[in-house]
Amino acid sequence: MTDLPTSPPDIYQITLLRHGQSAGNAGGIYQGQAEFDLTETGRQQAQALAGRWLLEGRSFDRLISSPLARARQTAEIVASALRLPIEYDDLWMERHNGILAGLNQHEA
Repeated sequence: MTDLPTSPPDIYQITLLRHGQSAGNAGGIYQGQAEFDLTETGRQQAQALAGRWLLEGRSFDRLISSPLARARQTAEIVASALRLPIEYDDLWMERHNGILAGLNQHEA
């Protein structure tokens, strides 16, 4: 008979956060890996979420972000409020959508 472990295995909680509204979102543009900054609304969304997490006492061990501007800017706002370092990883970038990148629906 084998001994069972006395402590439970490590449990990881992962929180996924999509970037705030970008100029591409606001303009109805297929973004893919095309670069678009956050709009003022997007910055307010990130600040509001960071504020909520602070009020709730949420804590995180790390923040990993896509290096694309809209994700990077969102991450910077959240990381600053929660005092977290940011790790940028290309694996978190939005999929490349080829010739659609940067086009609106009519142009596509």
